[in-house]
Amino acid sequence: MDASEDGDEVEGGNGTTDDAGRKRKSPVWNEFSKITVMVKGVPVKKGECKYCKKNIAINKSGSTTQFIRHMQKCYVRLASFKKQKVLTGTDFIKVGAATNGNLGIFKFLKQSVRENMAKMIIVHEYPFRMVEHEFFVLFCRMLNAQFEKISRAIIRNECIKLHAYEKNKFKIMLTSVEKISLTSDLWTSNQTIGYMCLTAHFMNSEWILQKPILNFCSLPPPNTGFSIADAIFHCLLDWGIESKVSTITLDNASSNDSVVRYLKDSFSRIGKLFFKGKIFHVRCCVHILNLMVQDGLHEIKDVIQNIRKSVKYLKMSSSRLHNFAEIAKQVNISVVRRLVFDVPTRWNSTYAMLESALIFRDVFPRYGDRDNNHAWLLIDLDCEKAENVCKILEVFHDASNVFSGVSYPTSNLFLPEI
Repeated sequence: MDASEDGDEVEGGNGTTDDAGRKRKSPVWNEFSKITVMVKGVPVKKGECKYCKKNIAINKSGSTTQFIRHMQKCYVRLASFKKQKVLTGTDFIKVGAATNGNLGIFKFLKQSVRENMAKMIIVHEYPFRMVEHEFFVLFCRMLNAQFEKISRAIIRNECIKLHAYEKNKFKIMLTSVEKISLTSDLWTSNQTIGYMCLTAHFMNSEWILQKPILNFCSLPPPNTGFSIADAIFHCLLDWGIESKVSTITLDNASSNDSVVRYLKDSFSRIGKLFFKGKIFHVRCCVHILNLMVQDGLHEIKDVIQNIRKSVKYLKMSSSRLHNFAEIAKQVNISVVRRLVFDVPTRWNSTYAMLESALIFRDVFPRYGDRDNNHAWLLIDLDCEKAENVCKILEVFHDASNVFSGVSYPTSNLFLPEI
């Protein structure tokens, strides 16, 4: 072996020598002591860790790889670093044209690590068990050897504490708000669980529009007007803003009329019903537009159903979409736009589906000639009806975008659009 590869070469010693009196170069000998132990009556040279006292055999080649591996895993050695102060050169102050580095003392704060990890879990929606994953813990220890493994129960508690802290801070901020408008909506998940979302809208002290979610909770059936109103009122009591509500915006559904009636009765008892409740109930303009559009789309329901089945058939297979795209290229139609499959209860997605299907109107019959299982062909009359409807839907689509603004007030914009 070349002398430059030998762990026991002469130059650059640290004071520890081998049997021939040569100084050892490898820095591992700062962490190990050379000892002799008896193995089956035979003396064997080994290196003893100064921290955990573990004995590791010395290779005849002089290699120190086994010692380095042990140093990286020795928890007694890593724990000893907690008692040492680590100097960092992260803070720099410019003085004129020169830059002076200021050395500061780095202090490992275990609680700060937990708080920031809780924020990471919340913001990125990671599962709690992630903090127990083997390679995540290994990664954190490589960044800082003082890192200690955190259990998912601990990080869950940290998330709850963080939520309570932020909620209390927000409650204090709400004390300076005079009037608050509410919006609420209900929907059912694919697990058939009902949910209610309650959002507040108000101007803060700097006259900036705020729209925080006050509550997002499951709402067990039946979703009667009384149960919805009761859930909303309990949420307002929890935030301490029951006397500051000026308006509430709800869908134009019959059950919501009962909700408003119960809430107005509760607020009138408190004596804080603004304008005697004349403008308390605001009906959602977007929902009214939705009812109008759904009624109009009923006139061409057969055409829409035909297009919906055709698009669904194509998007169920990547090979079908590939063949469809190849035919589009042959008739010189750009494939930058893709076919859109709609959600029947959302008319704006139906509008997007019709608009994308009309782009490929010449491709559908050609694809049908090549695939006998594709039974939903678009005839010229269907395309003409869909095209006429799309021109009308475009007007409703633009109006809905105006109504759905979240960074500006919309109460002064709805009437011209209507």
